[in-house]
Amino acid sequence: MTAPRRYWAGDGSAFTLRVLLDEVLRRDLPPHRLLAESGFNARDADNPFGRISRDALFRFAEGAATLTGDPAFHLDATAHAQLGAFGAADFVVTTAPTLGIGLSRVAAGYAVINSGLRIEPVVGTREARLRLSAIHEPFPHPVDVETLAIATASRSRSATHGKAGPVRVTRTGPDRGYRARFESLLACPVDYDADEDTIVFDRATWDTRPATTHPAFATLFALVAEPVVAALVPTPPLAASVACVIEERLADGGLNAAQVAAVLDVAPRTLHRRLASEGRRFGELVDAVRLRVAQRELARGRSVGEVAELVGFSEAAAFSRAYRRWTGHPPGAHRAGPPNAGD
Repeated sequence: MTAPRRYWAGDGSAFTLRVLLDEVLRRDLPPHRLLAESGFNARDADNPFGRISRDALFRFAEGAATLTGDPAFHLDATAHAQLGAFGAADFVVTTAPTLGIGLSRVAAGYAVINSGLRIEPVVGTREARLRLSAIHEPFPHPVDVETLAIATASRSRSATHGKAGPVRVTRTGPDRGYRARFESLLACPVDYDADEDTIVFDRATWDTRPATTHPAFATLFALVAEPVVAALVPTPPLAASVACVIEERLADGGLNAAQVAAVLDVAPRTLHRRLASEGRRFGELVDAVRLRVAQRELARGRSVGEVAELVGFSEAAAFSRAYRRWTGHPPGAHRAGPPNAGD
């Protein structure tokens, strides 16, 4: 007996349907039945501001895979997508001051492309990774993860004239039968049955300045792309953006407001003033992010020393003192489980 098909909540940009439909047409296949069975018509793929059901999108991808007899159809579709196929996201990655800043900006506004997948940049001293997780479901859809990995790899290489891209991709699920093809398109290895879905870069690549960037692009982005993003995704408080940047750079140590302000393209004085208007202070945000990340990683079983380095402390003892100041308990208590009321 066939298991019932799972429903996938949320919506996404019509750009994604356009990319899949273009691959159907590239292979000289009739698209009309596929579109109709998925609840679409050809016009749905031509609206740059259109929103479409993720569930219907996955039905279309599955139908195309069945029609072609190619379970990796979605990989080829993404690999063949020309630069610009994903709209402002392509522009941001290829024109940012550094590749990492571009990818972080895309992560912050990824709901424009896909409201069902969360991207969390995590930046360490030796490598940086994009951690992927589902928003509505317990786990991400494989097509979401695999197409994002391919798009990220191709855009990274476009931005650096082929010189830089991911060094590794990890998947929580099993190999779906096309590992060699996936790795070939990524130009890096894939680890399956991993603890997390991630796209991993070495730190030098993350900090690479795109060959396609230009000072005028920052102004163009502010005038053209940012209003579109703001219209589709509610603007979070500045404190939320600051917290994201802090988490990305925790492992660097010595994090200060000027560094975060530079990433967010605001003056340090403006950053402090806007945080104050929201009732927040920079130092308090750093401590709050450190505590949140530390508790998350301790709960995952990491050692106190590993977590200390991850959140920017040069010594485990200094981290332990700070953790006790934040919580009243040593970090080992959280690693073993929440402390008892009588401890």
